[in-house]
Amino acid sequence: MNLIDVLGDEIGARLAGTAASRRAADAVAAAFRELGLEPYLQEFPFLAYEPDEPLLEIDGERWPAGPVMYGQPADVAGTVRRIGTHVVLPQIFEPPAFAVEADGREVGRIYVNPLGGGATPFPTGYGPVLTGPGAYVSSADGERLVEGSRARLRVGGRLAATTERNVGTVLAGDTPATVVVCAHYDSAWRAGGAVDNASGVEAMRRIVERVARSRHRRTLHAIAFGAEELGLSGARFFVADAKTRGRFGEIEAVVNLECLGRGDRLEVWASPDLQQRAVRIAGDLAPTTRPPLPGSDHFPFAQEHVPAACIMRWPFPEYHLPSDVPGIVDEGLLEEGVDFAARLVEELLDEDQSSPSR
Repeated sequence: MNLIDVLGDEIGARLAGTAASRRAADAVAAAFRELGLEPYLQEFPFLAYEPDEPLLEIDGERWPAGPVMYGQPADVAGTVRRIGTHVVLPQIFEPPAFAVEADGREVGRIYVNPLGGGATPFPTGYGPVLTGPGAYVSSADGERLVEGSRARLRVGGRLAATTERNVGTVLAGDTPATVVVCAHYDSAWRAGGAVDNASGVEAMRRIVERVARSRHRRTLHAIAFGAEELGLSGARFFVADAKTRGRFGEIEAVVNLECLGRGDRLEVWASPDLQQRAVRIAGDLAPTTRPPLPGSDHFPFAQEHVPAACIMRWPFPEYHLPSDVPGIVDEGLLEEGVDFAARLVEELLDEDQSSPSR
C-alpha cells in the first residue's frame, strides 16, 4: 500500500471532521495491518470548522480567495490599508496583512500567501479559536493589492462538535522507554494533501516497516494524528491524555514527518540534542535547522520538554492548494527523507539510557 496514492488520490481533500478524514484514518489503520501490526484508534472530541467559499471583490473585480479557518462570518465593505506582516511561523509563514476599514474601524482582513502560490486556506493562529473575518489571496494578487482600493468581503462557516481519531500502533522493545514517530493524515480545506501530508504518513509507514525487521531496546510508538491543520488538535489530545494516564514519562523522543516529497530544502526543527544528532546523521544533506516551531505535531511534545524533531522539506508553491496531488511528489526526495529519518529513529531506539535533556 502506498499511502500517497490512497490519501492523495483515492480520498483527496480530507479536512478534519469530514467523512473523507474518517476514510483516511481507516486507510492508515489498514496500512498498519498490512505490515502485520495491530492498529488502535484514539477518538478525541473536536470542534470542527467547515468554511464557505469566500467572496472577495477588489474595486468591483472578483478575486480568488481562501478562507481564514475559524473566522467569524461577515459581509463587509471598506477601504484597504496595509497594516503589517502577520507572523504565523517566524521565517516560515509570514503573510502580509491588509485591513478592510469602514467608518474608522477595522471590519475585516486580507492576507497574502507568502510562498509564491495561490489563494491558500490557513488559520491566522493555532488553536480552534474564532478570529476576525478574513481571507487569503495569492502571492500574485498580493502584488497588485494597493492601499485605497475598495474591498467587499463575505465569509462564513459552520462549527460542529464532533470526534476525530488518532491512529497508532506499537512495536514493543526491550524496555518501555518509547520513541514516537508521527505524521498527520488530514489536509487543509480543499487541498489535495499529497505532499502535505500523505508523503509524511507514507514516510512513517516505510520507517515502521524498516524498524519492524529487528528488535530494539526501546519501544516504537507510531502515530498518525488527526486534525493537525486545525490547531494540532490530535497531537495536543494525545499528549494531554498520556499525561492523565501516567504514561507520558515513558516518551524519550519524538520524530515528526512533514511534507517530505517536495520542497526547496530539507529542514529540521528540533530541540538541541536532536538537532545535533540530525545534523550529524544527515551529513551532506546539510539540513536547515531551527528550534521547535508550533507548525506541526512535534510541538506539543516539545512544550512538555520531550526532545522532539520535525523533519520536512520546505517551501513548495502548491502548499494547502488543490494542486497538491500525487503527481508532484518526488520519490527520490521522499526516499532520501525516509532514509534520513529512519537512521535517526533507529539510533534513538537502540540507546541504552534516557536522553540527557530529560
